[in-house]
Amino acid sequence: MSGARAVAIGYASLDRAIRVEALPAPDTTAIVRRRLSDPWPSPAGCGPAIAHALAVAGVPSGCVSWVADDLPGRELRGWLRAAGVDVRGVALVGSRTAESMLIYDASGACSVIYDPGDAVVGGLDDAQRALVAGAELVCVSVGYAGATRDALDALSPEARLVWSVKADADAFPPDLVARLLARADAIALSRGERDFVARQAPGAAPRPDALVVETRGADGAVWTRGDERGSAPAQPLRATDTTGAGDAFVGGLVTGLLEDFDDARAAVARAIDTSAALLRRRALEEETA
Repeated sequence: MSGARAVAIGYASLDRAIRVEALPAPDTTAIVRRRLSDPWPSPAGCGPAIAHALAVAGVPSGCVSWVADDLPGRELRGWLRAAGVDVRGVALVGSRTAESMLIYDASGACSVIYDPGDAVVGGLDDAQRALVAGAELVCVSVGYAGATRDALDALSPEARLVWSVKADADAFPPDLVARLLARADAIALSRGERDFVARQAPGAAPRPDALVVETRGADGAVWTRGDERGSAPAQPLRATDTTGAGDAFVGGLVTGLLEDFDDARAAVARAIDTSAALLRRRALEEETA
């Protein structure tokens, strides 16, 4: 039986966020005005970020993800381990870990250069399957579709399932979207991602008793569960690099649901606070740099 109360599943990566005055034109150079990632590079990816947020909140958590046995992969596993995350489900695959370069200009617009690494994953290994099977709650985020299917097969019938949606058709093909809608106890998505779900699984809908939380950026979040409705305002913050704020939101949501699954209002408020804390720290770092 796993010691992890909650397990988060999803891709891993290392991020390097920088700010320049303007994105370079061909054959020109853009000078880095500030490194925004701290540490440099920053461990990231939805699965690891959600698991880390849970562990920081005091929830015994595990992560199912994939990295190479290279320096970035060792750094990411060490970051999780230092927070108390069970990393037995972070498999070593391929020869290079996924990495991203996020380039912000003076206006705050961002361009991303992404190296997905070279892992080929068809499903869960035995350690990952055992971690999922022993969890009280499993949070599925963007990752390999075959691994997500295996996780749904391994999930205990009594376990809660939270789906953190991303508009990625490779990670969430139509059959998997329909299956997640039918099983998820809670779904977190953005306004645009709601359209993606509808396109992927026309006619399918969340369970009537599922909590559905929709984030709306500066307008905060709204939620529904059966006949219940609610909203939560956002806290205005000026951080340039907002990467990972959505994962922090989901980590806070899961933490709140584990405390009291019936109190949707408190769980959404916790999610807003967790995301805001991340952005507040980054805004302060930018101001004091």
